[in-house]
Amino acid sequence: MVDVCGDANWQHLIPGIENIDYCGIDISPTVLRKARVRHDHKPFMSFKELDIVTDELPRADCFLLKDVLQHLPLELGCRALANVRDSGAPYVLVTSFPASPG
Repeated sequence: MVDVCGDANWQHLIPGIENIDYCGIDISPTVLRKARVRHDHKPFMSFKELDIVTDELPRADCFLLKDVLQHLPLELGCRALANVRDSGAPYVLVTSFPASPG
């Protein structure tokens, strides 16, 4: 699994996560440095500095984009999704934030 904005802040709590290869990617070296320190004893977790819009993405069975796309302008969000598609991943999990009534 590739987790975009991948600080593994909560993902390490997923039951069975130790049975998969988790790769957290982010554009922030500071975020990744903290994640590496916090999870250095977990051999199934790795972290890479990548830009989801422009960099070649690692191959994975699934991409997780939680709290990512709403931070990008529409054009960059579309390019990010196209980049994930081009990675060959068969599954993509994306969160959304529907407008609240009122």
